[in-house]
Amino acid sequence: MRTVAVLGTGRSGIASAKALLKEGSRVLLLDEATEATNPEAVSELALAGADVRFGVKTPFDFGDAKELVVSPGAAPSSPVVQAALGHGMKVLSEIELAYQVAKAPIVAITGTNGKSTTTVMTYLAFRGARLNVVLCGNIHGSGYPEVPLTQAASESPADAVLVAEVSSFHFDFTHAFKPKAAAITNITQDHLDRHGTVEAYRAAKMRIFENQDASDLAVIPNDDPLFTRPSGPRIRTFGATGADAEVLADGVRIDGQTISAAAFPFKGVHNLRNAAVAMLLAQGFGVPIKASMKGLQEFKGLQNRMEVVAEKGGVTVINNSMCTNPDAVVASSGSLSQRQHLLIGGVDKDLDFAPLRRYLESSPHRAYIYGRDGRSIKDALGTDGPVFENMPEAFQQAIQAAKPGEVVMLAPGCASFDEFKDFVDRGNVFRKLAKEWSASK
Repeated sequence: MRTVAVLGTGRSGIASAKALLKEGSRVLLLDEATEATNPEAVSELALAGADVRFGVKTPFDFGDAKELVVSPGAAPSSPVVQAALGHGMKVLSEIELAYQVAKAPIVAITGTNGKSTTTVMTYLAFRGARLNVVLCGNIHGSGYPEVPLTQAASESPADAVLVAEVSSFHFDFTHAFKPKAAAITNITQDHLDRHGTVEAYRAAKMRIFENQDASDLAVIPNDDPLFTRPSGPRIRTFGATGADAEVLADGVRIDGQTISAAAFPFKGVHNLRNAAVAMLLAQGFGVPIKASMKGLQEFKGLQNRMEVVAEKGGVTVINNSMCTNPDAVVASSGSLSQRQHLLIGGVDKDLDFAPLRRYLESSPHRAYIYGRDGRSIKDALGTDGPVFENMPEAFQQAIQAAKPGEVVMLAPGCASFDEFKDFVDRGNVFRKLAKEWSASK
């Protein structure tokens, strides 16, 4: 019998353990933490036969386990991961395990910015053709029906399509992962605290195409300077003039057909790019543009991504908690025409804030810096004003300063782990602050 160790008791680890038990494997579920973040699910797994152990330290006896499945949050430098490698074990990412157990084809989407929105749009494009499609993967807190990729792979029949957001972190330990269709929305600087360099980060993203062949589809931008054209799969492009899906200021031209921007239920050229990717991916499965557009009409936006959470006295409050790098701040802010009060801060990921500094210097917007790395972020941005201890303090100052016709937006450009469990928790706190403000007299 196959014995597999699984590291982590979050969403990914729980799903992986369940899938392995369903496949008939013995499961050793490990966590370096001393207690579970999801105790009910862990108890359920223990009752189902998993050997659950917390507070795992190294050196550690893996018993007869020959493989270790890791969540994207487990870095290669993790002591448990290093111990497993030293023990001669094969380390698998969650998406590698999902590929092993999946009967249905996988459509994988990654990128620095826009990947969650593009994943939802792709899911809706398939729904427009009434296909059996599952929204899954690293997408979390979107407000749509999402599940981990391993859960979708384990539970879905062969006639389904698994539309999955995947992270660069997933590709540390992929071996045979081969999506039937894959796309990268863009590549800009991010996660240097994990990958070290932009080049290593880009290489991690590009591994999404590594095992694809001519029977598979890759959708790539034709206007991204950090891009290398993959050699194995069929390629379709989006972006500038000459792309298979040209993104214009006033619409999208695809297969000789121009679709007006007014025909989409969202605004912004960045969202037209996301929709172009979705339509190209769906076309790869035979979905006509007309059916894709029918599905895209159901797009309602995502929670924590440019989510309007309150309006009062002409001031609009937007929750963009998923905005976790400086380039995303520029892109999201630039999609709005109003003057903005931007809440920026948290945990810096060793990223370059110079582009954001130039953007703020040339705009009427005001930044409210907060959080653990607020002082260094303030220095990088060259802004005036105080550094607030936390996000709620920054919100109160921004709300007091905002005038009718202006926007207060949470656009952190940073990780959330100084104050919050994750970006979803950060968004929930911000949403609560905004609701309380809008209800006050």
